[in-house]
Amino acid sequence: MINITILDDGIITTGHSNFAEDGKDIICASVSALMQTLELCGNSLKRKGYMRVETKDKYGMFLIANGLKLIAEAYPKYVEIKGCKATCKALEEAMDKDIESRKKKPQS
Repeated sequence: MINITILDDGIITTGHSNFAEDGKDIICASVSALMQTLELCGNSLKRKGYMRVETKDKYGMFLIANGLKLIAEAYPKYVEIKGCKATCKALEEAMDKDIESRKKKPQS
């Protein structure tokens, strides 16, 4: 099983889904693709079966966290996610606040 932990400043994934053999596992490939995308926005630590990405990019975090949440909902026997409800809500609120502040700034 892949265990995903959503933190305020990043995401940690551990394990393997064991959905299919290496190279054919669509669940692991999906989670890896999202985590590697988030890696473009921050710093990462990787070992076999473990990846942690830390970032201050709230937009990237929001998008990737929600993508991982969708995978966990579609494949609950293979992926478990922790911390998404509160963190995703906080990220959404931060994004909304940022969008509103940008609307108030005059365009140059």
